[in-house]
Amino acid sequence: MTNETTPRHIGVIMDGNRRWAKAQGESKFYGYEHGYKKLIELLAWCLEANIEFLTVYAFSTENFKRDTADFEYIYDLISTFFTDCADYCIANSVVFRFIGRGELINNDLTDRLHRINEHTISPNLTVQIAFGYGGRDEITRAMQSVSEEILSGKYKPSDIDEKFVGKHLDTRGVPDVDMIIRTGNANRLSNFLLWQAHYADIYFLDKMWPALSKEEFMSLVETCKSNRKAEYGS
Repeated sequence: MTNETTPRHIGVIMDGNRRWAKAQGESKFYGYEHGYKKLIELLAWCLEANIEFLTVYAFSTENFKRDTADFEYIYDLISTFFTDCADYCIANSVVFRFIGRGELINNDLTDRLHRINEHTISPNLTVQIAFGYGGRDEITRAMQSVSEEILSGKYKPSDIDEKFVGKHLDTRGVPDVDMIIRTGNANRLSNFLLWQAHYADIYFLDKMWPALSKEEFMSLVETCKSNRKAEYGS
């Protein structure tokens, strides 16, 4: 059961997979595989902590500058994820959605996602997978959609406010993020949830993503809860 100090929505920038693998003397794909395994653990941690929404940064618009093999490998891992975790997610009422460039997601992957989601009416955890995603790109696409509706006469410029813009973002229907965790020893958001993170607690960790422990995650959640309790005076 959640209370008003429990963060409803957590964002995670899963950085450091390749550097972690290099430190182990292994290939970058070894790092991606262990990052994928850590994501499976993260689902259980969020369920235990009563987190309602989780957004994970799987592949950014900037990542397309990397080798095509990176994109293909991560894409295949996501496909495998939906297969391996299907029974667990159905049993625990975990549902998924993609945010980002929808044209990058083929029908097979969408079907795998739907086969999980169709079994759940009231989810315990909603997971947004940011794939082919960039915060600026999301806002740009939202403004294009808003402009088309203004030009069509459906709305007037005076109708535009923050709530109106929010309805045109990839994350529409999901509350703004309460806290963001970034692993990998980088103190920046890297184009992640730029609109939605306007009031989020942000935690930058030196630890690489595959090395993050449950204890560290839970400690950060408790820190966020304490901050919110102090803020709300409850």
